[in-house]
Amino acid sequence: MFWLRQQQRLGRYSIVGTTVRTPEALPEHLAADEHHTHWRGEKGYIATTAAKGCLLGVALTDQASDKSLTAAYGVFQKEAISLDPSYQPETVNTDGWLSTQNAFAALFPGIVTILCFLHGFLKVRDRGRGEHELHERIWEIYRMTRLMYSGRGLHGNHTASERRLRGWALMVNFVPYAHRSNVQRAHRCPAHQLSNKCYSENWLENLLVSASMNGKSWV
Repeated sequence: MFWLRQQQRLGRYSIVGTTVRTPEALPEHLAADEHHTHWRGEKGYIATTAAKGCLLGVALTDQASDKSLTAAYGVFQKEAISLDPSYQPETVNTDGWLSTQNAFAALFPGIVTILCFLHGFLKVRDRGRGEHELHERIWEIYRMTRLMYSGRGLHGNHTASERRLRGWALMVNFVPYAHRSNVQRAHRCPAHQLSNKCYSENWLENLLVSASMNGKSWV
């Protein structure tokens, strides 16, 4: 429970502001999808926005309607425009779900929607015979994380559950690349690669400094 509370504490910070240290680093091309999960015994949806190897938006909703997903993806939009009020991404890669497309069209008018290769493959597969083993391998790669499976879903209220997810997202962005790979890297973690900013060799200290002033200190 101690570590769970520490993870939830990280979820209070702006994901975009903490990860993207300068407005110029805001990505032009996004990927978005909803991860289906169990939330307090019911169905839940985690609206996830990613770009350049980082998670930039994670929001929990109990419905996959246009209104609910617009509000969920709107969390990313609000954090992004707090860095740059004129921010307008060019494209978003989605799974073809109409409500996702409508949500981004409402939040970012003029954005171009691109169908995800995986779901394009699945549609082709459904029209033909397909290979079950290949299908299963693709879905194993596609799974969001073991977080939901190891915890048997989400069990707290909306604020606690969403903060847990947001804290996990920031850890994904700031935890260093594996040292045991013996691969020389120019950047320490995905957030460093995205923004080219690193304030400390200690990843947690780097995260907390980046999160100062809720990520609004552009230095």
